[in-house]
Amino acid sequence: VQPGPQRRFVRLFSSAIIMQGLLSATNLFVGLVLIRRTNDFEYGTYVLVTNALTLLTLMQTAYIQPPMVNRMAQADRSGRSDLIGGLYREQRRALPLVLAALIVISAILWGVGILETRMAVVICVAIAAAMCALYREFFRIVLLAYRRPFEVLKADLFYVVIVCAGIMLATLSTTPAVIAVLTLAVAAAVAGTVSSRILWRHEPWNVSGAPGIFRAIAHVGGWSLAGAAIHWAFSQGYNYVVAATLDVTAVASIAATRLLMMPVNLVSSGIA
Repeated sequence: VQPGPQRRFVRLFSSAIIMQGLLSATNLFVGLVLIRRTNDFEYGTYVLVTNALTLLTLMQTAYIQPPMVNRMAQADRSGRSDLIGGLYREQRRALPLVLAALIVISAILWGVGILETRMAVVICVAIAAAMCALYREFFRIVLLAYRRPFEVLKADLFYVVIVCAGIMLATLSTTPAVIAVLTLAVAAAVAGTVSSRILWRHEPWNVSGAPGIFRAIAHVGGWSLAGAAIHWAFSQGYNYVVAATLDVTAVASIAATRLLMMPVNLVSSGIA
């Protein structure tokens, strides 16, 4: 017997809350460990990097998800295969070029002495983490569009285990922030691979489908992306103002205080 609409909604809602609760608990654990076992500079650096990763994944989701879900609702299996394959292909082609350019720019800034060696390493590792985070997030939003939150939860379990273990190891090193960000990259790569395999078994995608799909969704995705960026600037952008006007250690103090708001973030993110 198929469950009724109300029961399906409750399952989706509860699984979203559980999934977000798991990720929020992991973020709380990471924050507490870094606060207690590292200095303010290392924790502040980690916060700045993770906020940048949040911005990138929010922009990706905002640009892709609304038009993707709308088109999926009107497409048959072949149409969905072309759509997902086209989105994945165009993103896979564009992102490495952009991130490679950022690495070159960072290397030039380091070469002329604007960036310290330590910060240059952090930026390069953060760029690798961004690639992996966007890879993972793409398959998360596609699986959620297919209404398969339990499969997303399975992949997130891999992410949580790797992050928690890696953060503990990071605190034993002389560069905790670098190892912590590298841990995020590894965890996202593993979780993204798990999610992609789950999606492929459910409904394979066609990497040759939907040519020019990024341009085709720009009229919808562009507005959504702008809204996400504005919201991030309001809710997280102040960290970079603090780092520029004060220092990175001040970011650590503010971020530690914001951990108290974790229950609010849990409910709001879960409902979203």
